[in-house]
Amino acid sequence: MVTSLACPKFVPLVESNEYDSAIAKKVVAEILASFEKRRIDTLILGCTHYPLLHSIIQNVMGDSCHVNDSGCRKQSVKSSTI
Repeated sequence: MVTSLACPKFVPLVESNEYDSAIAKKVVAEILASFEKRRIDTLILGCTHYPLLHSIIQNVMGDSCHVNDSGCRKQSVKSSTI
């Protein structure tokens, strides 16, 4: 099953350089709380801003969830092609 979740509050956190703050941890936890009762095994970060929140997102989702940073993957593929 594929589920999507819009996270518009994540972008301002990154753009205001708050991506490693207590505020970011609280906002990420609140937004991802809807996944608590579901058994999410993979979470795909679908925005170029979200990789900066990767560690917070991973902490909230737990070790049993693979957080896929598609921006990072694209960068490594691009780097290896150049």
